[in-house]
Amino acid sequence: MKAMILCGGSGKKIWPFNDKNQKSCLPVGGVPNVERIVRQLKRAEFEEITLITGYQEKQVKYLLRQYPGLHFLSATDANMNEVIAGQMSEDDGTLLYYGDIYLEDADLNHLLEVYQERGTSVLLERQVGNFDATNYICAAANEMVQAYYGHPRPHYVNARSGGVFALEGQMTEYIRNAPGRFLNMPVGGMSPDGFYLEQCLQTALEDGIEIAAVYVSEVFTDIDLPWDIMEANHLYCQHIVGSMREDKLAKGSEISSMAVIKGKISLGENSRIGDRVIIEGNCQIGNDTVIENGAIIGKNVVIGNNCLVQHYCKISDHTVIGNNNKIGYLAEVTGVTFDRVAAVHNCELYGVIGTNVDIAANCQTGIVKFNDAESWQKAGDKRYHSRFSNGVFIGDYTRTGICNVFLPGIKIGSNCALGPGFIADHDVASNSVIIVKQEIERREWGASKYGW
Repeated sequence: MKAMILCGGSGKKIWPFNDKNQKSCLPVGGVPNVERIVRQLKRAEFEEITLITGYQEKQVKYLLRQYPGLHFLSATDANMNEVIAGQMSEDDGTLLYYGDIYLEDADLNHLLEVYQERGTSVLLERQVGNFDATNYICAAANEMVQAYYGHPRPHYVNARSGGVFALEGQMTEYIRNAPGRFLNMPVGGMSPDGFYLEQCLQTALEDGIEIAAVYVSEVFTDIDLPWDIMEANHLYCQHIVGSMREDKLAKGSEISSMAVIKGKISLGENSRIGDRVIIEGNCQIGNDTVIENGAIIGKNVVIGNNCLVQHYCKISDHTVIGNNNKIGYLAEVTGVTFDRVAAVHNCELYGVIGTNVDIAANCQTGIVKFNDAESWQKAGDKRYHSRFSNGVFIGDYTRTGICNVFLPGIKIGSNCALGPGFIADHDVASNSVIIVKQEIERREWGASKYGW
């Protein structure tokens, strides 16, 4: 069976992180998601893996340069169907895997088992429950799929596409003849032009072809919006790091007798946990990382390679710290940081912080201080909400200013510089400099006026 990973979309809804990244390359547990998928497919013994690239294809190839034998094909949305159809296996079937999907091995293996048992096309579906069905292409399905709908009402659908499809050879022509938009919608519904695999499957259903459905477990994220990065990493910490049952100490690693560790530790080569460090639960730590001098680490945390975490900072539960980070004096971090982030002075962060971001002293996110309620936020031209949508989302290569305050859900673009004292109550476009103008009012003061 062939496997194809679709990782060519521009990911506009995940701004600001699509400025510099193919969204399939965004990190989950400190590893680019597309690399995580390749590893997963190799564990499932797929020998032929093709990546369909487009936007930021050089990044995809660079991140996967250490995996020999992969095939890369470039496609646009206009010819995506032809490229996919040209690579499908007529005899052994084809697995199509969206590159922005995070799920565990058990769900993929279950999908493949059902495909082998039934000999029919199998889709991985997620049951409707915690999202607004009108924002997605959904399905009516039990063990078999009855239909796909765009902009559906919740009362006649019960599942959302899970982004992984095991397809028989007969599906090739349906994909080759894709209509270029989604068709099965209520009156007044509008579909952007483009390739929709679900429409190809809907056409097959209308022709009487049976398609089985397999439901994913709770460990699943479609990384489509900025806060989905937080959700995927939270799930990784909760289920992967949280399931660690023994310590793993690599060559050259060291743990001080004055450190307090309440969980299981995976400690990379030449990494050190120093004096007065408190680790409150399981923790996965990379190579050449130093954690010292009173740092407080929460439960089920990931800290990458070559990091320095010190001086009574606090890393909260289910947080992922990327590679080459410096987290220092009294900084508090919750969420996800990408590579090469510096937060070395008193600050409080909740959200997703992009690559090469400098967090200045006394920066604060609103949810930490005064508003932790779920909030509706805009992505593209639509509004969404989730348990993580009230974080702050700072794009790559941005510098914050001293005493910046970020209200819940604010997005700061890439390549920005924020001046001191800026209160971010609206999104900031990429490639912006924000300078706060100071208004001064002078009044008389002194002992002659206020003394005795």
